[in-house]
Amino acid sequence: MPMDDSKNPFLVVEKLKSTDWPTWFGLFSYGIGIFLLTIAFLFSLQTINISFGFYVSFAVLLAPQIVHALLWIIRRSYLGDPDCLTVAFAIETDDSSREYYKEIRKRFQKHLIDFKLNKRLKIKDLPNDIYFNDSEIAEKYINEKGIRLLIWGDTTKGTSGGKEIVNFNIKLSYLYGRQNAEQQRQLSSEIGQAVQRGIWGFPRTESLLGIVIVEGNIIEMSLYALGACLSTVPIIAYQESAVLIFENLLKMLKYKMQNVNFPNVNLVKNIATKSLLKLYNSLLILYGFQLKNRLKAIEYGEKALQLDENDVNAHQNLAFLCWLNGDRMSSERHTKRAADISLNKNLPRINRAFYFMYDRKYEKALNQYRKISDTTGTNILDVITFNEGQFENNPQNPGFLFAAGLLNFRFADKIRGKLLLNDFYSTYNLNPEYKVLTAEIKQILHIK
Repeated sequence: MPMDDSKNPFLVVEKLKSTDWPTWFGLFSYGIGIFLLTIAFLFSLQTINISFGFYVSFAVLLAPQIVHALLWIIRRSYLGDPDCLTVAFAIETDDSSREYYKEIRKRFQKHLIDFKLNKRLKIKDLPNDIYFNDSEIAEKYINEKGIRLLIWGDTTKGTSGGKEIVNFNIKLSYLYGRQNAEQQRQLSSEIGQAVQRGIWGFPRTESLLGIVIVEGNIIEMSLYALGACLSTVPIIAYQESAVLIFENLLKMLKYKMQNVNFPNVNLVKNIATKSLLKLYNSLLILYGFQLKNRLKAIEYGEKALQLDENDVNAHQNLAFLCWLNGDRMSSERHTKRAADISLNKNLPRINRAFYFMYDRKYEKALNQYRKISDTTGTNILDVITFNEGQFENNPQNPGFLFAAGLLNFRFADKIRGKLLLNDFYSTYNLNPEYKVLTAEIKQILHIK
């Protein structure tokens, strides 16, 4: 005898497919569905003369409910993914706007795939009974769940010129690295300038064009906010993800003109370019001076110069790295360029003095050192350590010992500088090749 459709548990489960499982209603509804399936399973066993006692039957009914509840808690609670960066959507929709939202979400995902960002970014929809109407609550939530970027808001309806309008009211909340109050203020200001618009409306009769515009603007704003936040985390994997995001964002914006839908597109281009330039220089330093991967560091330095050929920091660091890499011609080229464009001439003078010292042109080296008035913007301790290392590797050229002593004496540790200069003087005072350097020491240390 066929089972009444209203009592068929499989049809009940089929109807549950339209229910959002991670919601509280989903927990209750799926629990009922699982219970009905379990009852059907027990009755089907009885038809083949298999039956259980009360306690076993109770355990069979209870176990799936426990497993279901645990899976529901995990799905609802653990939204952040430690292996990638989580972007979550929490946009409250009604029946009339839900399909538009799904299409926007689908296009957002397609953009990530097209730009090969889908391996680094993972999109998650929050359960549809989780929504926000306050930025502080949204920020607290993403901090607890490990979500990097939350796109939240709602949809409303209205009319204009006799046409029914669908409005998407969108806000962004984001998670950034540890920063002081001033850095947080600056980051919030930059993101605020980039993400000025929060409401998009379009007539239902022009929904296809409207969806394209809304989705395009949302992904552009979202990528900027996400890249800006990742750039605050001093971890290479995060900073390289930020680089990839900004590079793709600038590709998207390259030919986009300023209009009513994106009135600040030129501002976003400028801010994103500056952010990307800062990241290139940061990775240049991380790879070049911490990880000792000079080729990778030089690659990021060259990228920085492609964005801004007058970037002094990139030229200075590349000069040093190219030297270490055995490419003196490139090193001197970057040093000369830095000297031409930099308002602070001291670091280029340090570099030029090093080249002269290396070539044993001691008087020219000394003339450069004499012109150095201060070392602001220069890590003088690194410069001194580098000169000491050069002397250890090449003791046949004691000019590096003199340089380490002189820079210490004038700008760092005066006591150590005096010891190094005395050491140089006592060893090489009678050698005519170094008379210009020993004469300088006599004058500095007042040796008679």
